[in-house]
Amino acid sequence: MGYVEPSKEDVEAFIIEKKPVFDDINFDPEILMQKIQKDLTWMEVAKERGTSSTALQTELSKYRKRVAELMKEVNAMKLGEELVLLVDGRAVIMQLAEVADLDRIHRGMICMD
Repeated sequence: MGYVEPSKEDVEAFIIEKKPVFDDINFDPEILMQKIQKDLTWMEVAKERGTSSTALQTELSKYRKRVAELMKEVNAMKLGEELVLLVDGRAVIMQLAEVADLDRIHRGMICMD
């Protein structure tokens, strides 16, 4: 079974659930959550944040691309392999569990604190 590129919706769902943080990208995942939950336009979100919608969307594009790369990395993990991620501002070790039915448990991803 080949890997399929994550859709925009999959990437946004991953962002909302995991809230990954990258040192070199200045985008707060809460911005996306706020936009979706309040059903705001990017212009409205930018105005609230005191920035331009173009700047906000540029950072979001970089952020989405990096999250998609992270999702590929996670999906390419081998059984038992560990990956350290920043989730909600704290380091979390992700490990691919050794189970028979990986799809049933979200590709076998488990978090270890």
